[in-house]
Amino acid sequence: DFGNAEVVELAKKYDPDGERTLGVVTKCDDVAKTESSDIVEKVLMERTDDVRLELGFHCVVNRSQKDIDEGMSREDLLEKERKVFSESDRMKRLPKENWGTLALTEKIAKLQEHRVDAHLPKINEAVRKTTTELQRRLCELPPPPADEKSQFREFQRIVSRIRKDLEEGIKGENFVRNYTITRVVDSK
Repeated sequence: DFGNAEVVELAKKYDPDGERTLGVVTKCDDVAKTESSDIVEKVLMERTDDVRLELGFHCVVNRSQKDIDEGMSREDLLEKERKVFSESDRMKRLPKENWGTLALTEKIAKLQEHRVDAHLPKINEAVRKTTTELQRRLCELPPPPADEKSQFREFQRIVSRIRKDLEEGIKGENFVRNYTITRVVDSK
């Protein structure tokens, strides 16, 4: 029962409007063999009380443990799937775009493409803003020491300042500064 499935409850929790959830119904070969099933009605969301997903439902056939043990190939699985959805009186009511592993793969690829297209401009804008801010901050930095002697003096000045701050901190004086210590690790 779709309405009581744990995964449907999770989907309702994290996607209450059902806009991002695609339902995938597995083991449809078992359903095709049963005497009575309303799987097609549920997948097509024909009734008012059926679970509704904006992206709908998609049916597939999985390999059984026996199929796996016997080494069923991908091609054989796709043929088994085709037979289930084209020969079963119940299952052949499903539109071709609502069944099959290959159609599911294409559907998911298109959904991912649309999500990337929708979010890429936001990502580009965030990168642009961050780059602009970092360039601005880089321009505010003092020029680097010109030679090795100047570099050593600057290093000594920084070490001296840290030493003074630590001494004041030990004495309980003026220890309010925050330091960011960046560890540089050679990647070799």
